[in-house]
Amino acid sequence: MTNPVFPLPVTHEFGAYYSILDLNLYHTVINWYMDHDDLSHVTLEAAGKTWKVWSTAGGLINPKNNKSSFEYHFDWKSADKASKCHFSIRPRYGRGTKTKSGKIVDHPFSGTSIQVQGSYFEQDDYLNMLDAIFTEIDAARFAGTYDLDKSTIYQFARHVRYHDDHEADMASMLSVLEYESDMSGDSYLHKNRVAGKCEMLILGNPRWEAAGIHPKYNYKVKTYRIKNFLDRDSSDPLYHPKLEVYISDNKNVKALEYFRLKADCDNTLYSLLHCLGPDLDYVPDNYFDPTKKYEYRYRLPKWNWAKIPDPQGSSILSQASEENPFSALQILAYLCARRDGYASFEELRDNLDISERTLWRYISALRDQGLLDRQRKDKTFIFFKKRKICEAIKEPITKIMNVLKLKIRHIYGHYFIDSNEIQEYRNRAKNLKPMSEAKPSNTDPIIVESNKEAREIKRDLAKLGIRRPVHVFSNPQNMKWDRIR
Repeated sequence: MTNPVFPLPVTHEFGAYYSILDLNLYHTVINWYMDHDDLSHVTLEAAGKTWKVWSTAGGLINPKNNKSSFEYHFDWKSADKASKCHFSIRPRYGRGTKTKSGKIVDHPFSGTSIQVQGSYFEQDDYLNMLDAIFTEIDAARFAGTYDLDKSTIYQFARHVRYHDDHEADMASMLSVLEYESDMSGDSYLHKNRVAGKCEMLILGNPRWEAAGIHPKYNYKVKTYRIKNFLDRDSSDPLYHPKLEVYISDNKNVKALEYFRLKADCDNTLYSLLHCLGPDLDYVPDNYFDPTKKYEYRYRLPKWNWAKIPDPQGSSILSQASEENPFSALQILAYLCARRDGYASFEELRDNLDISERTLWRYISALRDQGLLDRQRKDKTFIFFKKRKICEAIKEPITKIMNVLKLKIRHIYGHYFIDSNEIQEYRNRAKNLKPMSEAKPSNTDPIIVESNKEAREIKRDLAKLGIRRPVHVFSNPQNMKWDRIR
């Protein structure tokens, strides 16, 4: 049995902070830059490229003169502007550094920080370009002095370009992976279609184990095209989509782990391509060459995503049509009824009788609108993002919760969970379960006009377990007159 063969992916976007534990490099850059007569037009020839150089005011205060430190930028772009490289050289003054806004920041080291932002280069290429720049500005002694253990990679993406014929299957596979992942509560799927094709589909924080993939780092995955792809012919490589795996924004990786990160990212990409199918067609472009092959000798997942119903398919839509159309209002009503406006995910699921997948979908939608947020401790808690949001919607939603089937009832100022079962009128209280830790909206006395009405309300309150005084409004019909004159 032969091993599967995949095309070598290319590194697209790359961003990192490289640390050099010597502040003299920063001062050397200043001296070289200030030697130019016209600071508005400074260029440098290094590594076979022409770099545009300029300075900007930074946010750190130099502790020696209490003045704002400057940052120095070296920028290069290719003729087609697809490949680029940008270096920003900044000082690091260690712990207790003041900023222009008056804050105090604690940098883990004192020296020079170099931010790298570029595309279609490897880490060694960026470091070699930096070494060439150092040589040209009389700072060759700093070449190769990067502390990769203190340096971090914050952006890293690898991709392949595949044929448009497979785009529909790719979008379906990623949708199924998100459908299998939404039980974890952290995944999301953003899709933008143009003329029936996916211009951009991003799957964030998927549960890779659902597909039999076990990456060592936290990745997102997306399939996307250039924005004006409809203006291009199918013979143009830029008409066809790309599949890209990249690290999450909030997960930095040590630069020392670059090769491990690169191999793990490629393994994840190969696994997705393998799950899509063995007979994929790839499209070459200026940077991606599918003729460069890699024989993969490691384990690949056996995930048959095609047997799982497509979330966009008719079976899923038919299930969705049977759901309560007011499920989102149910969640808001339940949280409004709670004393502090929050509840655990398990509590919402058990009391509202909404499936986990559906509940996560509505919570994510309300979260995207800025109404709710979530936090994971020993449990996942759902809460209003701001107190004023809860206060704004509590009164109107309380008025409609008895009319719509929201599972929450508001009776005499108290909140109950309604089972919606059909009972005899005299046994209607069996349907209602008082909400734990729910704050009564009103504990004032109930005023009625007759003793008969007061007795009926007291009987209802006793069945519901509500403690609230009932008073009879005094009038000539119920007033007890003294007949002895």
